[in-house]
Amino acid sequence: QVDLLAIYMDFKHKKARVADRGGWLSYELKVDPDKAMFLVVNYWGGFTGSKTFDILVEGKQIATENISGKKDGEFINVQYEIPTELTSNKNFITIKFSPHAGHRAGPFFGARTIRTEN
Repeated sequence: QVDLLAIYMDFKHKKARVADRGGWLSYELKVDPDKAMFLVVNYWGGFTGSKTFDILVEGKQIATENISGKKDGEFINVQYEIPTELTSNKNFITIKFSPHAGHRAGPFFGARTIRTEN
């Protein structure tokens, strides 16, 4: 699902999505209801500017991120632990990226869930 203020873009031959100021965007992702899960988001580390945003799972904030200048010149994957109470008894969850006032969320080059070893 995408708010009207979400932007699609191409960068280094990859597709990306950005939530513009005042907007948001979300993904519906598959989870294993019986395992602890992580959210993995792919970013380009060299973008600058106001890029602070909250990451919500099923409406609950699990992280605040700022990707400005994280690792210039390369794509990076960042893992976020998803509390098990947000995935138990579910096969899918909604992940929402919500920028702080005056900021953008992203760009995101992909989002997926993975199981932990436990």
